[in-house]
Amino acid sequence: MSSFTCPCEMSVEIDVPDLIDLDTMSVWLDRISSGDVITGKCGSCGSVIQPEVALRIKWPSKQVDLLVLPELERISVYRGKCKVENPTEIVIGYPELIERIRILRDGLDPQACEIMKLYIYAQAETQVPEAQLVVLYHALHDGHLEFRILGMKAGQTGILRLPLSSYERAQKQKKNLDKRLKELLSGSYRSVRTIGFMEDYQD
Repeated sequence: MSSFTCPCEMSVEIDVPDLIDLDTMSVWLDRISSGDVITGKCGSCGSVIQPEVALRIKWPSKQVDLLVLPELERISVYRGKCKVENPTEIVIGYPELIERIRILRDGLDPQACEIMKLYIYAQAETQVPEAQLVVLYHALHDGHLEFRILGMKAGQTGILRLPLSSYERAQKQKKNLDKRLKELLSGSYRSVRTIGFMEDYQD
């Protein structure tokens, strides 16, 4: 059990596993897929506490080994200060963890989904160039991949549904990526969100 402080200043004890194996701990597969990662309830005020802490997630049947880092570590990861050994991958923040588990649950290729997101970002930014956008895969419905776009309008979430044919094109495109994007999608943190950072901070 780990102790966290509620906004009411009471201490809340929450079970944080050292390792989550999604093959043997199937309840966690359901929890994460539904958007519930680490939560607890304050016994004093009743508030739901959702602390973001580092987690280790393994899914041996899908050859997945993830180190989930808190959002506060994002810049450190971008700057190469957080290193892991293959085959471990880094995921930053619980929204990205939830996205990755949903992608794998639905039998999709994370790299192809990132390529699709690259084009979604490009299109969305032409509409709202000043916005800080976040694009996340949500689900596979009726032969369409559904993505959620955060940040286009305050307090609103955009929904974009793309056909499986777009996903299939992205899979084929993996063979023709430029060198930088190929390296990005084969590193320890495989996200197109890194591209904006590299453009802003390049020498």
